[in-house]
Amino acid sequence: MLVVASPLTETNEQQINNSTYGFIKNFCNFAFDYRGIPLKLMQVNFDLNDYKKNLYSKFNIECPKPIQTSVPKRQAEFFAGRFCAKYLMEADQGYSINVPISSDRSPKWPNEMTGSISHTDDSAVAVIYKKEHLNSKISLGVDIQNLISTLQSESIQPLIAVTTELSLLKAHGYSSEYCTTLLFSAKESIYKAIYPHIYQILDFDDIKLSTINYHTSTMTFSTSANLINNFNINETIECNYRYDINRAQILTLCVYEPNL
Repeated sequence: MLVVASPLTETNEQQINNSTYGFIKNFCNFAFDYRGIPLKLMQVNFDLNDYKKNLYSKFNIECPKPIQTSVPKRQAEFFAGRFCAKYLMEADQGYSINVPISSDRSPKWPNEMTGSISHTDDSAVAVIYKKEHLNSKISLGVDIQNLISTLQSESIQPLIAVTTELSLLKAHGYSSEYCTTLLFSAKESIYKAIYPHIYQILDFDDIKLSTINYHTSTMTFSTSANLINNFNINETIECNYRYDINRAQILTLCVYEPNL
């Protein structure tokens, strides 16, 4: 279960706000335990109106060429995500390393760690895992989504969900908009987590929701024959979720470890 852990004091949060020219508005940690391995996530909320391009140089965060030539919105989102990753690295190991973009546009993590980054129009989140062994196969996927509108839900629901998945969620009294957002986010997290093991773009029906545990905020998905037979992906994959009722946002996390 994702739980808020050691939130910054008002003084520290104000310092972050001031040092980023007011760009970063809110700032909190989440804790998650994976088989005795403590993982931390960092989430920030930001205001595009307060974005300044020199934030990259001020915080020594590399701005790749494709980002340098993109619109301010993309620059701001990218900075916010890398800001989260930088904070986690420094808090965990006392130093940080830039995370460039791979040729497939995914974050290129250094050999000694892995992680995942996600963002919305006004929020960003990152999670990192420092490998105990360089041959560790653990990979991470994180996703954050604002609750989608009714119109959006009606448009994308047929593309990402089947009737059995929706029935499982609606049995808990969730709205159609919530069901669609949660399924979309969870599948995005899982796809990110297994991507380093397959390097393939997947369809949403390659994984299907099989169970949900409301008390532990855990969802279990079954994987397709394609993933199992062609890529040796586990038959079932878990994904944790958290709903922020105040911001109407869903945060999902998948920690994937191949079966031996």
